[in-house]
Amino acid sequence: MHRALANHASFLILVHNHPSGLAKPSRKDLVMTDQLQKAGTFLHISILDHIIIGKQGEFSFRKNGLLKTSHERQNREPIADANLHSERTQD
Repeated sequence: MHRALANHASFLILVHNHPSGLAKPSRKDLVMTDQLQKAGTFLHISILDHIIIGKQGEFSFRKNGLLKTSHERQNREPIADANLHSERTQD
């Protein structure tokens, strides 16, 4: 995040390899991605993807549904808020 802030980045793509050769996220990868995504939301930096490179291929958090950009999350919230508002007004 430090380098992203220093370069005034708005978006990040995280990429790393697994020495084991398996392109499957570890528990640490899942936790780190979640923490970076939360920090990015606070800092207005969207994590676009987290890609793990292995000997037989790669794993994309985004393609596998494990990562949503802050923009995607924000687009859903007003709909939910509108539904709550309409439910409240009907009572």
